[in-house]
Amino acid sequence: MKKRIKKPIRKVLRAISRFRNRFTVRQWILLSIFSVLLLVGALMRIPIKYEKTEIGSLRYSTKYKEEKNLELNTEKIITEGQDGKSETKYLYTQSLFDYIFRRSNVKKEVLEVEPVAKPQDEIVLKGKRKWQYMMCSDGSYRYFKDNEF
Repeated sequence: MKKRIKKPIRKVLRAISRFRNRFTVRQWILLSIFSVLLLVGALMRIPIKYEKTEIGSLRYSTKYKEEKNLELNTEKIITEGQDGKSETKYLYTQSLFDYIFRRSNVKKEVLEVEPVAKPQDEIVLKGKRKWQYMMCSDGSYRYFKDNEF
């Protein structure tokens, strides 16, 4: 059994020595360096993919309603707005070289956006009433409405 194992190993060693004998030492060193550089260059081009989940915010919107009983340029907030939240899943792709040396050549793709909490709209009342009052000489107030302007 030992002879069977040694025979193929001897054949491989002979083939390597025949191949090595074709080149000078200097050529062999240059060939080895070139092969290693080629291998490293090929390995550095391998893409690395990883997923990451980020939590972001969804901005609330403001809705305005007109109110006849409020003065012009007066605003009253009925409902405060609240931001919502969403989970976004990203797929990042970059080469092994960029990953090792912390370079910023990253391709970012959105895989999935899932709202966690919906934003609550802010409702604001805007005054529509145009009126003005002034104090008269006798100490009373007089009001002017839209049609009196």
